[in-house]
Amino acid sequence: MEQPTRDLSLYGGKDPRDLPIYTMDEAARILWVPLSTLKTWTFGKRWHEPSGKLRTYVPLIIPPQDTGQMMLSFTNLIEAHVLQAIRRVHKIKMSKVREAMRAIREEFESLHPLAEVDLYTEGKNILVKYEHFVNMSAGKQSEIEAAISIYIKRIERDEGKITRFYPFSGEPRIKGPGLEEQPKFVSVDPFVSFGRPVIAGTNIRTEIIAERWWAGEAMEELAAEYGLERSTIEAAVRYESPRPQTVDTAA
Repeated sequence: MEQPTRDLSLYGGKDPRDLPIYTMDEAARILWVPLSTLKTWTFGKRWHEPSGKLRTYVPLIIPPQDTGQMMLSFTNLIEAHVLQAIRRVHKIKMSKVREAMRAIREEFESLHPLAEVDLYTEGKNILVKYEHFVNMSAGKQSEIEAAISIYIKRIERDEGKITRFYPFSGEPRIKGPGLEEQPKFVSVDPFVSFGRPVIAGTNIRTEIIAERWWAGEAMEELAAEYGLERSTIEAAVRYESPRPQTVDTAA
């Protein structure tokens, strides 16, 4: 079935997936990723070891250029979402991720391979789907890892491009070798509400739900007004609730 053509007139004829629409703070909140980690992934990091030797983290994500600000696109959100899966599930050293990223960018001639190529992990290896799952860091052996698919299944594609994803509605919990599944209560779609988190399947922004509840309105009243289940209202509030300030020292 042929997909309808997207109307890009609201975005100046540009694909909104590539526009700089998120501040670093907004992106970190949407993704449940520590702000310091996201900044390191996007802009790199320089520091001196006790010996005085200069060390550098090369950026893993390439943000929109010439904005004059530290802004990210929807495509960048997807890249960070996948990076978080790699780090959280398998604790892969970021030096290995950086090595693999160089190979992936060259192989697929893409500035955003984590968003444009299906990527999985198996153990401490980086896997990329290119006609089949390819092990970029160990001889391109065909493998697949079930746990990482919990992140990947939260991404939807349309005409070969990622069109929306469903961020976790709370801190993802480790369960066995991977992560525990969560319902897809919240979605982020650059064509809906200008890319702000909404209740999945609607254009109701989660921040509005949360603000009304914090102002004293009852869960039951909000559920009735919006025609939603109480559990959905609770998920929106939980998603927008303040997160602990954590720092990923292995960014």
